[in-house]
Amino acid sequence: MQNRLLRIAGTIILVAGFVAAPAYCQAVPRWNAAPMGAVADETTDNTAALQKALNAAGKAGGGVVELAAGRYRVKGTLSVPAGVTLQGTYRVPPTSAGKSEKPDGTVLLAYAGRGSERGAPFLRLAGRNSAIAGLVVIYPEWKQSDVPPVPYPSCVESHDTDNVGIMECCFLNPYEAIIQGCTFSKKGTHVQVGERVRSAILTANQGQGGFRAENHAGARLQMFANEQNP
Repeated sequence: MQNRLLRIAGTIILVAGFVAAPAYCQAVPRWNAAPMGAVADETTDNTAALQKALNAAGKAGGGVVELAAGRYRVKGTLSVPAGVTLQGTYRVPPTSAGKSEKPDGTVLLAYAGRGSERGAPFLRLAGRNSAIAGLVVIYPEWKQSDVPPVPYPSCVESHDTDNVGIMECCFLNPYEAIIQGCTFSKKGTHVQVGERVRSAILTANQGQGGFRAENHAGARLQMFANEQNP
């Protein structure tokens, strides 16, 4: 029997393996970071190339900046504009199979701010509907033998924003994983956080002890021990 796609009263019906989108569905604008200079060789500084792609998406009114699998060295910090998602390869919160195994997929190697909690976060969700997804973040200069841990600014931060998102990400060894004074998407967050993380999610709500850890807006947070060095 011939494969067919039937449209009945505006509804798409899949017959024998074919699928199509309704005419009113607009494709999400996408940018590939590689043509803008992103190189996953662990040595090239990708700060400028990635920010260029993020800015292009933001200027166009929003979209998705896609990063292929690989390990991207980022010596500076990145700001994700409103309406933009920085998207890696993962569709589940990534983990490693063993202590000696390096994560695969899209990996950002963070270097900025070593030695101080003060300073810009590695990734800033800078506006409404900005998001990161499908990424692993590793601090390569972190060593398990550093006791107490060497401080860094927060890995991800967002303030005075609305409906930001962190989906299917792994923050392997940050000093502080997520600081937020914002409203997360109703889908919350779905991340993995490695050991030696001083704080996972901090909100701008002031309690008796100042900042307090909290599953904000029903956020899902998975904690796991990962003893490997990056």
